[in-house]
Amino acid sequence: MGVRKKGRAECGGARVACDGLEGEDAERVEGLIEVLGARAWDGCGVPDLVIAGPAPSGIEGAMRVEVGAGSGLRLPGDEELLAQVILASPAKADGTVPAGVIGVAHWDGGRCSAEVAQLLARTMRGVLVDMSGSGPLPALLRDPDAPGIRWADLSATENAFPADLPDHLVDAGDYRILTADGRGGARLGDPRQRPLLDAVVRSGRAAVVDCGLWGEGADGRLGAVEGLVLVGPADFEGAARAAFALALSPPSAPFVLVARGRGRSRLRSITRAPVLGWTRASRGGGRAILRALRRPGGELAGRGRRSG
Repeated sequence: MGVRKKGRAECGGARVACDGLEGEDAERVEGLIEVLGARAWDGCGVPDLVIAGPAPSGIEGAMRVEVGAGSGLRLPGDEELLAQVILASPAKADGTVPAGVIGVAHWDGGRCSAEVAQLLARTMRGVLVDMSGSGPLPALLRDPDAPGIRWADLSATENAFPADLPDHLVDAGDYRILTADGRGGARLGDPRQRPLLDAVVRSGRAAVVDCGLWGEGADGRLGAVEGLVLVGPADFEGAARAAFALALSPPSAPFVLVARGRGRSRLRSITRAPVLGWTRASRGGGRAILRALRRPGGELAGRGRRSG
């Protein structure tokens, strides 16, 4: 195969799923997984990397690469490149929310999801990806000419972006930002979404996606994520809207509600979901939110529809 054994520590034991690979291609990929110290995905949770062949079934992962006719990588021939992709796949740490993708949305209008998304991106030293479609994030309103790539600079025809792309985004100090400007922005389901998030994860950073309003079809457009945070008011109308939003698009990932104002017990009763108050959630840079995405012992929180 021409690939030397690197050892388990180098790829961190990333979980790799093969989707739609057959015959010799499947054998080559399985051999690479073993040689590089990765692990074959066991069907539980979300794999760190999906290697898709010509007839994939649609397994969602934190990263995805396609091999075979009509795609960027071909076997035999591109084993070294595929090995680099596997080695760049960050493995999940047991009991924690890993450097992957976390979605943040609101159920009742406003820009409260942007505030929580910025909080988490800063704490995780990750990349804040604005897919709310509502204009520049508040963090850039004071300096709209700050250097860095915006959504309009990324071509919708690209199926991959380099792993160093986050280094060229707007620098907000502890995190990077990809947001809109006067030339346009992006909403969930944008063709640039998957390759952009893949590039962020390959860089070793976490991606925090500001999804804007959570509504019908939002879960499918967001895709596979490590966790979802939904933000909004806890009053009677807010609780009703939260329940409606969850019914329209039930999250498939672990999720937690962050509530503003009084009425958390009512919100919890109506939605039957984990609820954090705003004061607690925002304390310590949002670490309470990250902890809430997992229950003690590593059990995932929320009622998410689990695939696989």
